[in-house]
Amino acid sequence: MPPKLKVLKTHQCDGLACEVCRNPRVVIRPFLSDMSGCSRSNFSTLPPTAALYNKPTLSDTTLKVGDESFYVHRLILSAGSEVFARMLGTEWKECGEPELELNEEPDCAAIFDRFLYYFYTGTITITESVVIPLFTLADKYDVRPLYDECVKVIENGLKVYVMSRSPKPVIDVATRPPGVFVVRPLDSPTTSTSSDSDYSESDDMDTASAAMPSQNTTGSTTVVKSFVMVASETFPLVLVIKILTFCNNSRITSAALYNLEARLKKQIQQERYGVWNDLDRDLLLRMLADGNFYCNEYTLFKAAKSWLEYQPETHRGNAAMVAEVLSCVRYPMMDRKQLYAVENDPLMQSCPAATTLLQEALRYKLFKDVGRSDDLAKWQGPQFEARQVKCSDRTEPINLCINSKNGLHKT
Repeated sequence: MPPKLKVLKTHQCDGLACEVCRNPRVVIRPFLSDMSGCSRSNFSTLPPTAALYNKPTLSDTTLKVGDESFYVHRLILSAGSEVFARMLGTEWKECGEPELELNEEPDCAAIFDRFLYYFYTGTITITESVVIPLFTLADKYDVRPLYDECVKVIENGLKVYVMSRSPKPVIDVATRPPGVFVVRPLDSPTTSTSSDSDYSESDDMDTASAAMPSQNTTGSTTVVKSFVMVASETFPLVLVIKILTFCNNSRITSAALYNLEARLKKQIQQERYGVWNDLDRDLLLRMLADGNFYCNEYTLFKAAKSWLEYQPETHRGNAAMVAEVLSCVRYPMMDRKQLYAVENDPLMQSCPAATTLLQEALRYKLFKDVGRSDDLAKWQGPQFEARQVKCSDRTEPINLCINSKNGLHKT
């Protein structure tokens, strides 16, 4: 098919007899054609070094990994990894040995052939089942392109999808003029009964009015948003915890922490504390202190209490650990019923540091609107900040109003 033609935009056409129009000077050539006008196509295949993979031909070293041995070439491995360049150069005393033994974890040894094949071909298939050991090997031997690609795959496997919850509405006619009914979501502070909401059932009218400030006779209402977090379960919980314990990549650990929080949130809401009670102390404190651990504070208090009671150190009177854990709970975010239950808890009464935080939370609930400047300055920091959902894309709930004459409409 001949190439398409195009006339210069600056040309002033004189009509059908124009010589320039009949012999255009500007030609749009086919895609991938060179300046000579000759067509060409791209072609790619495995590099010649692929034929040398694990072949004794011209190999100068043998790598022993577990029970397997691989014929390798110093030049190829050194070109792809600075670590291999040092190992196979003159810096290591074993460099002159005909065989170099590498100590790898069993899961890394199982896919070491794929890792080596990447050096010879530049191609590799990364699946979710092998991405963690590949990431470990790429990090250990400083293979940066493979390392960066594994980070992307792992992040994708740790995604947490956040959606706004759209519960069935209820009709409230208590404070409305005749003929106008306001539809209020079930997860609003005055009607919520779900443990997944950040507001539990409460008669605390101060909390309710603070959460829904704009209720007027026009029938509009401010909805307290509630979100459902659906975490990807690509990796088992044990592996996610292992990633948080041993991985040094901030992008991966951040994604893993949020994934673990979202998955454990479901369990602790149902008071299933099996995995939670086995958490390492440092990881537990990291989660409780995280402002993105989007969970009801009273639920977190009960979970923290379960973890403390499960630990043998608690029975030996480790008051410092009890205080450190309970101090991470944000008591000002609880309602009155929850604060009353916490205040009467024996574990709470045995911890003076946590009791002090609780008393300050009660003062905050009572005097936050009339407090002096020194109190307002004291009521700053994570303890007095609600935990937030970490998500940029979410579906917002819609406020609805029912009018007896006009029917259902948005507000």
